Amino acid sequence: MCKYQHFLTKGQTYPTPFLVSQCQAIHARSVFPCQDTPDVKSTFDFNIRSHLPVLASGLPTGSKDFKPGKGGAPGTLLYTFKQEIPIPSYLFALASGDLACASIGPRSTVWTGPEELQGCKWELENDMEKFLEAAESIVYPYAWT
Repeated sequence: MCKYQHFLTKGQTYPTPFLVSQCQAIHARSVFPCQDTPDVKSTFDFNIRSHLPVLASGLPTGSKDFKPGKGGAPGTLLYTFKQEIPIPSYLFALASGDLACASIGPRSTVWTGPEELQGCKWELENDMEKFLEAAESIVYPYAWT
């Protein structure tokens, strides 16, 4: 990866390492070959192998395995995702580490570290659905599940 991805030091993520991508504004090309412009939108199918849980901007397809497979290391899982709605490359996002999640509405989930989960849930759960409904009243129904 390049300098635009956030590789945090061990002290910043102790006791578990953490990776998060930052593809805005034109940094997606450091992750995968793409036309890194808002004018070009694409669908994505991608596989990510990690020792730690992975979250990405697509729906998980449910394919996980412990097999080393092609280029895989023992003890890793293969995470597969599909983004069927065409998006600009700068919206691609990836996180891997000690992740926890909680529902914050009928169609929203917050993901963060386990220690921050309750605070993030408290901060967002009363307003997230209102934000989505306000956006839908201006443009069109929320396209992502």
